[in-house]
Amino acid sequence: MVTVELMKSYCLPFILYASEALPLSNKTISKLDNCVGKAIAKIFSIAHGDNILSVREFVNVPRLTHII
Repeated sequence: MVTVELMKSYCLPFILYASEALPLSNKTISKLDNCVGKAIAKIFSIAHGDNILSVREFVNVPRLTHII
């Protein structure tokens, strides 16, 4: 859980930097969200997409489309 909190407080701001100023396409947002999903999958050693989404909900890491 500490690793997830570090990712949320340190990595997500870098990923989302200037997202308010730049017009990001859906494809770009999807690529950035894929990075977050891969990090969650690696932290919890899971591979299936549904499991990744469930863990993201549990640890409160929403999809980037909701954040942006």
